[in-house]
Amino acid sequence: IGSISLYHGFKKHHHSWRPMIVFFIGFVFLVSKQFFAHVETWLLIPAVIFIVSAHLLNFRYCRLHNHAHKDDCNH
Repeated sequence: IGSISLYHGFKKHHHSWRPMIVFFIGFVFLVSKQFFAHVETWLLIPAVIFIVSAHLLNFRYCRLHNHAHKDDCNH
């Protein structure tokens, strides 16, 4: 669900990859904690920080961009 909201923000509003990249980094930490149980907490904390930050960035970019279109926008 989170990736869908980030994609929507990218496609329909701000056209910035930054929130999706930050989300992907958080997702990598989240998956990594499943394989490295002995450091699970140390991987979970940055995972949550990156994922929440990605959503905050997406929200901020959507608000700042105010639905202004680029020339390559096709919607």
